Amino acid sequence: MQLEERADRIPSMGGRKISHVLREVAVEAATNTAIVEVGCWLGAGTAQLALGTRDREDPDSVVLHCYDRWSASPNEVRKAAQAGVSIEEGADTLPFTQDMLEPFGVQIQFHKGDLFSATWGDGPISVFIDDASKLPQLFHHTLFTFGPHWIPGETIVVFMDFHIWQQTHSDDHRCQQRFVEANSECFEIIESRGKKYW
Repeated sequence: MQLEERADRIPSMGGRKISHVLREVAVEAATNTAIVEVGCWLGAGTAQLALGTRDREDPDSVVLHCYDRWSASPNEVRKAAQAGVSIEEGADTLPFTQDMLEPFGVQIQFHKGDLFSATWGDGPISVFIDDASKLPQLFHHTLFTFGPHWIPGETIVVFMDFHIWQQTHSDDHRCQQRFVEANSECFEIIESRGKKYW
């Protein structure tokens, strides 16, 4: 099985929708830095990052770090089933994720646990993807944990839930948007294939 086909078989919460963006940022990540993904789930977005990393001239110069609790919720069980993958509620999904990503042959470190316990001590972060911090307290924790290691003027930040408030109509879900607006001088929109992304 080709790696792109394998990547497309992994159930996704949204990583496949921006697969070209994830691949591009992995290719362009600065040498000797980390790509951090907060909220890996089963690895669909990670697989896209891995494909991009493989396309680099120096694939061993970046390391992917994935943070997740890897304990299947009822919603995750339903979403996996829709993609033809059977998992049980409460199951440890890390072994499945590791098995799916192992053939990509890039450096991936898995950090399992509650995100409020997440720490960082592995140097500069060139790409930061947040697909887990939907509410203010957790979002601010991830910012304080990882933000000091972003590279000014270089780090690409992808907030996967930036517009989720438009679906939920929850004021709390606007925390990512409010942060970017309050610090607009620190962010710029990137464009890929005619679409704009924060």
